[in-house]
Amino acid sequence: MKDLKFKEIIATFLVLLFSYTAAGKLLQQARFLFQLRLSPLPQVVSYAAILSWSVPVLEAGIAIILTVGIVTGRFLNKGLRVSLLLMAAFEIYITAMFFSGKDLPCACGGIISLMSWRGHMIFNALTIILIVLALIDFSKIKSRVAGKKYSRV
Repeated sequence: MKDLKFKEIIATFLVLLFSYTAAGKLLQQARFLFQLRLSPLPQVVSYAAILSWSVPVLEAGIAIILTVGIVTGRFLNKGLRVSLLLMAAFEIYITAMFFSGKDLPCACGGIISLMSWRGHMIFNALTIILIVLALIDFSKIKSRVAGKKYSRV
């Protein structure tokens, strides 16, 4: 059994997160659609029917890509980059919901929907930071720093 690397641990967390939320949204698709239609963002309301299917399918697709990446090593960075984009989009949406001043329900799936908007913002921000850290190749940075000789002036 190979050692788990930080990148693979973060990818595994994302697989669990996206699989869980995708399943919750698909199993309660009518509820998800209803909640999207309550959004104060007109773009979300206009595309609520499409979003109610495409978001969970996208989450499931990313979970599959990340799983393949964990098992084979292929597509792992691409899966993490797409995860980063999706989480950034979620963060923008959640921030807009937070600042709308309306006390609207969350359209997330499962237990995550019980978080406050502020809790969502913090959770997503931390997840984004973890993804960015997973994408940074610290071995290259370390070798560059170790290879430079510094002189005192």
